[in-house]
Amino acid sequence: MKDAADYWRRGEPREAGRLLFSGLSSSQRVKCAQRILAFIARDGKVPAEIPELIAAARERSKWSDAKELFESLRRKLLKDENQEGADVLLAGEYAAKVIYNESIAGGLPGYDQTCGEWMVDCFYNVVSKASRKERLEEAWNELLECTSS
Repeated sequence: MKDAADYWRRGEPREAGRLLFSGLSSSQRVKCAQRILAFIARDGKVPAEIPELIAAARERSKWSDAKELFESLRRKLLKDENQEGADVLLAGEYAAKVIYNESIAGGLPGYDQTCGEWMVDCFYNVVSKASRKERLEEAWNELLECTSS
């Protein structure tokens, strides 16, 4: 985890996310998506889909609901990619992809397998734009919680 932390602190969150996600189980990936979304939601106004994704992540039987929530977030983002809060929408999209991917059994195709690292990248961008440097460290500690059972 030290390498991932170094990448995070150097401002290379996608690489940190790649290293972090490579060792996570299915349930840990969903837990990570949930924790990221909850962290973002604590910091400010979020679209209605974010609390819905957090709730879906808590219950395995609802993980497949993330696909519909992704589509809703995508429609909002496509209206104006330069809108205020677009980075939160994008983080929500990637989190929805992570959650939905884990709902699929039998190796059926889902979203791309890099969505976890992109979710971490978006998380970094949301936190770094809205917060002080100490908040980035708090965000990293939140990610570390994903690695625990």
